[in-house]
Amino acid sequence: MCPHPISGWQLFAGLLGLILNPVPGLAEIYKCPQAGGGTSYQESPCPGAGGPAAIRVDQPGAEAQAAARQRADADEKAARHLDGEWAERRRAANLAAERRNQERREHQARCDAYLADAERHEEHSRRHARGPGGQAANNRADALRARHFTECFSQR
Repeated sequence: MCPHPISGWQLFAGLLGLILNPVPGLAEIYKCPQAGGGTSYQESPCPGAGGPAAIRVDQPGAEAQAAARQRADADEKAARHLDGEWAERRRAANLAAERRNQERREHQARCDAYLADAERHEEHSRRHARGPGGQAANNRADALRARHFTECFSQR
């Protein structure tokens, strides 16, 4: 599971948009003198004196744009690789969890079978209490209950 709510593709698309798109329609910035001798910059015209400030914004050249595209392509490739790794780890974790669940179900089925067999042997022992088969069935029931105890309770 990815710990971040933003996927690699979303992050990549956002960064690519910031890198490759020029700043759309810059608003005018006004340079306003302050009463104490300082200067402030604001989006609205200055009250009284002051006027628009000339702020130079350089657009990246073709070489810088090409380098940014190469970095963006490398980042996209890395993001796809990481997404693939995360997907593979999720698949592996899901398979491992299913295998553990299957092992638990099989273990529980064995434990249930030990008890069912022990009860069946005890019933046979009660019906044939006086014969040689009764004592053997009782011994078998005791062995099954002991096996149930050692395998089913010691494994928890």
